[in-house]
Amino acid sequence: MLALSLAVASLTQLALLAGAAALALLVGLSSGLGLGRILRRSSPIAAFVALILLLTPFTSAGGATPLFADWPEGPTEPGLILALAIALRVAAVTLLAIAALDVAPLARSLGALAALRVPPILVHTALLTHRTLTRFREDLGRIRRGLLARGFRPGPNPQTLATFAGVSGGLLVRSVGRAERLERAMRCRGYGGRPVFPPPRAWRAGDTLLLGGALLAAAGVVLVDRLWLLGPTTRGVTW
Repeated sequence: MLALSLAVASLTQLALLAGAAALALLVGLSSGLGLGRILRRSSPIAAFVALILLLTPFTSAGGATPLFADWPEGPTEPGLILALAIALRVAAVTLLAIAALDVAPLARSLGALAALRVPPILVHTALLTHRTLTRFREDLGRIRRGLLARGFRPGPNPQTLATFAGVSGGLLVRSVGRAERLERAMRCRGYGGRPVFPPPRAWRAGDTLLLGGALLAAAGVVLVDRLWLLGPTTRGVTW
């Protein structure tokens, strides 16, 4: 998945990027992840890049022809192509990451990263981040239920803003205190900075075939993209 993600990130042609996004969606669906689950997992990243995608069509090199003749400061064709390329690239890489990390328990996925010699500090950070976000969600749910039980109803008024500010501050203080207690508990238990995971299963012949196929697919996609750039009628995405 890492090789495919790197290959997709290097693509420049819209047709190949669209094919890569469709292939990544098929990989996620074939891994047993339902469409609803994939959409829920990818929605935070989609919301994060939405503003960038909205503004990108308005950014282009000088002299670009606008899409609308009566709106010279409006979106341009190169900007629109660039926005589509970013959207497809982000979608493909996100779907591949979901397919790679969401089909197995988190401990197994992080154990695989550790076996691939990923720096322990990154594996440790990912593990603690997941744990902290889980507890943060639980705390937020309890606070929300408590507010509703006390008759709080959010609305466009100063009282709602004050309540949200107090809740945010309380969650922040509680999260910092929990992180400090977690660090002390780990040090008391002799934690040395290297997470301990269950041993990975034995390497099988099917794993070799799967890895070889993924590497060949990644190399083939990049090769097609580069040959396409050399064509006389190619319109590549300029970065």
